[in-house]
Amino acid sequence: MDISKQLKKAMSKPAPDEKYFSEKYPESVGNEMKRQTQKQKILNHLKNVGPINPIMALELFGCFRLAARIDELKKSGLPIKKRMVTNKHNVCFAEYTLEA
Repeated sequence: MDISKQLKKAMSKPAPDEKYFSEKYPESVGNEMKRQTQKQKILNHLKNVGPINPIMALELFGCFRLAARIDELKKSGLPIKKRMVTNKHNVCFAEYTLEA
């Protein structure tokens, strides 16, 4: 499935509630996350959960421009590493991690 089909599939589903996210990514979601910017949420995810990719960013935080948010974080001095990943359908996408 190519990325556009994944996006269409993700957008066709009803928005999951907070319970779904708190079960799937307990460290990323909570009451304190509601008032944070996308950039803050992404940084929190990188620190507490681990790698993030564009589909995860869209599902978790409604972020369509993960690369732009990552660029902002990098410019603020954070050591974020990008790795290109190919899934089982031979679709490439970026996965970002915070270096220790």
